[in-house]
Amino acid sequence: MSDEQPAQEQLKPEQPKPEEPKQEKPRQQKLATNPRISEISQVRVSVAVNCVAAIIMGWASVVLTSMSRTLVAGIAGIVVMVVVGFITQKAVKNADRKWWLSNGIVVFLLVWLVSWTVFHNLGV
Repeated sequence: MSDEQPAQEQLKPEQPKPEEPKQEKPRQQKLATNPRISEISQVRVSVAVNCVAAIIMGWASVVLTSMSRTLVAGIAGIVVMVVVGFITQKAVKNADRKWWLSNGIVVFLLVWLVSWTVFHNLGV
């Protein structure tokens, strides 16, 4: 009988071991330097600052264009875009070019050109 018991124990299929829960690595937030400010808040601030600067520059472009300084208006708009881009980049502690392109350049150019056109058509 003693020979049969180990043989029976060997024939039993092994039960799968319970899997240990996987420990997830903490998500590294690329943009969040301040723990109270989330990535979305930083994007919102950047877009808002670029929109306000673009609207102001749209009005200034109409004023410059009315003085026959269209080229100066275009160059000034690009200079303001770069300056505002560096300011927002320093404010959110982000050095990624893709981020600056999507949250700065595209927003600024779109709002600037639309506001320039609207102010021009309104005759401001």
